Amino acid sequence: MTGRSAQIYAAHKGTYGVRRVHAELRGPGHTVNRKRVERLMRLNRIEGRHLRRCRRTTVPDRLDPPAPDLVRRDCLTLAHD
Repeated sequence: MTGRSAQIYAAHKGTYGVRRVHAELRGPGHTVNRKRVERLMRLNRIEGRHLRRCRRTTVPDRLDPPAPDLVRRDCLTLAHD
């Protein structure tokens, strides 16, 4: 089982993770549990590629004062009568 999952992983240039390897193994008619595939891949240090992390484009300056309240909202007295 480990050899076949390593072959699938290598055939797809290391991009396949547990779910895709599991789907490939089930395709030819093998009966295998996803958790078993996950455990075997973890033991053999086989890991799929991760998507890129989102970049943060706006970093607030903590020293800037807050924007002025131009609408003059009073959020503390919004109790309904």
